[in-house]
Amino acid sequence: MKRKAFLSVYKKAAPILPALGIIIAIGYFLAMKRDFEYSIHHFARDSVWFWIFAGAGVIAFAISAILAVIPMKTLAIAKSPIPSPAGLFATILCAVMCIGTLITETRVGPEQIISPMQKLGGLLCIFIALTFAMSCVKKYRGGLLHKIASILGLFSVNAAMFACYFDFSEPLNGPVRNITTIMQAAVILILISETRLAFGVPAKRVTSVLYIFSSCVTSSLALGFSLGGIIYGIFSSNSADPNLPLFRLGVYLAVAIFAVDRMIQLPAIAADAVNDPE
Repeated sequence: MKRKAFLSVYKKAAPILPALGIIIAIGYFLAMKRDFEYSIHHFARDSVWFWIFAGAGVIAFAISAILAVIPMKTLAIAKSPIPSPAGLFATILCAVMCIGTLITETRVGPEQIISPMQKLGGLLCIFIALTFAMSCVKKYRGGLLHKIASILGLFSVNAAMFACYFDFSEPLNGPVRNITTIMQAAVILILISETRLAFGVPAKRVTSVLYIFSSCVTSSLALGFSLGGIIYGIFSSNSADPNLPLFRLGVYLAVAIFAVDRMIQLPAIAADAVNDPE
């Protein structure tokens, strides 16, 4: 498919993904509120809301994969777009949530047990916000500080993922654990994409695939699960909430909003993209 034809399809399909993210958020919140059985850490077998958010998630993943693969032979991306006001808002929100994460995930209280990996993730979390902040300023885009921040931001999410993996308060096959892993994997993908662009990697097909796929899955799956988890955390009085801490979910929500901005701006940078001659 030629670039113009793909962009025409992309402009019609891309808005579906954040909409699916909202459906996932509503479904996940209601499934947690009504159908999550804390005694077995699973959703009720007849939970309609579980199947709604799970179905929306599968559809979002499929659309993301298709949109990423279709232009593989005709589209290459060599730079990240300058964030719009929505991207600037996401950056500010990310900074606020990162500061909250730094405070809540590194302090030690009498009734609070924080693993070393969770502390490391909390300490490095601010670099996620710095990565996006430097993407907003032309002077620092692609500079040494941008590269260092992007790598340390990646380490932050990796450390948080390891902390969740070794947290055995949730069953290994528990749905919330799996949902958390999916959400964190989406965030890692978009940070890998930002890191690749920060290092000025020459335009290659893999760069466009990673850019599109990471932006799309984060704009849908990470958006839905982080927002749904936040809403449930706010309105739930259950101290055994199996979701991530609210500030950490807030960081992922901010990354998802940033991803929506990246996804919407793809046609603008695709016009200047260099085709891979291979």
